[in-house]
Amino acid sequence: MPFVRISAPATSSVEQRRAIAAGVHRALVDALGIPAGDRFQLISSYRPDEGVFDPDYLDVARQDVVVVEITLVRGRTDEQKRALYGRIKAELVAAGVRSEDVFVTLTENDRADWSVGDGQAQVLDLPRPDLAEPVAERLAFTVGSDARNRLAASSDPGRDGALAALESFYHALNHADLDLLEAVWLDDPLVQLNNPLGGILRGREQITALYARVFSGPVRLGVRFEEIVAFTPAPTAIIFAGRERGSYGDLELAIRTTRCFTYQPARGGWRQTHHHGSIDDPEQLRRYQQAVAG
Repeated sequence: MPFVRISAPATSSVEQRRAIAAGVHRALVDALGIPAGDRFQLISSYRPDEGVFDPDYLDVARQDVVVVEITLVRGRTDEQKRALYGRIKAELVAAGVRSEDVFVTLTENDRADWSVGDGQAQVLDLPRPDLAEPVAERLAFTVGSDARNRLAASSDPGRDGALAALESFYHALNHADLDLLEAVWLDDPLVQLNNPLGGILRGREQITALYARVFSGPVRLGVRFEEIVAFTPAPTAIIFAGRERGSYGDLELAIRTTRCFTYQPARGGWRQTHHHGSIDDPEQLRRYQQAVAG
């Protein structure tokens, strides 16, 4: 459960401060899985004489700083926190704040440190998260050129929704549907693709540009994902690992593949956040890279 204090310059409008507050909450929901109804915020403005912010400390050129102070129960990883900072920045930029002026601080405490009304320790009494071991399961499921566009079904929070997103990706890949392929990826600067063609790419824009190059080539890519194992480390995350087999023109392909999806209800459901692919055969890798490069 987070509690958020937002302090914006007095020159900001009421409407902008509301947009900032809504954006911070969306970021918490998306990055940390906070329930949509768990929104507790205190919003204020400050005059120039009421705040001191060094204009260039750590090489950040600050002007009109918006401070976001978040208190929450401890337990998030460093990577989750990095993701949260990125999401807050994106939301506040969309609300008209300069990225350099987004100042975020997190303070963690324990469940016993909360009373949200009536003199009760409600958070202490909440059920603990399920700490059962992650589940790995081999699927009787393959997906290839016969895959369907089922992105609408990816809103299902269960594994069926994740499979719908996965199938939609392979529909896009096999039918050169760049718009659908882009929609399957989460629009976030931290999503990542590691594969033999693009190396390490971050952000949906770079990933989409790579596939645009593949789709614009002289031959059609055909891929089937099989021998799939689904690994579920958390209720809102799933990893599909297996092999892609197919062709690019007359070149046969065999690629070890892992695709990670997270459940993002504010973004439509399950979305791809990471992909890793590798080709074991050096000669096949060389020919594939050469074919795509033209």
